[in-house]
Amino acid sequence: MQVGEEKTITIPPDEAYGEYREEFAREIPNNTVNFTPEVGMKLATDNGLTGTITNINENNFVVDFNHELAGKTLIFSVTIVSVEE
Repeated sequence: MQVGEEKTITIPPDEAYGEYREEFAREIPNNTVNFTPEVGMKLATDNGLTGTITNINENNFVVDFNHELAGKTLIFSVTIVSVEE
């Protein structure tokens, strides 16, 4: 590409954050935690995983440990503004 040139770059899930994996969404009983779960709440595990609460019902809540962009095709619009050597 040259200065001023524009291009759209499409990256499929398998080359970005991977496919969405159902097994990375875990159901946890409400009575096993000492907080009130809320959809959108972020949680971290002792071994460094982070997840987001995506669903809550009377007895359980779901924590999704997939990356938020997993399963998504990424589309970038790129413009070259300068080139340095």
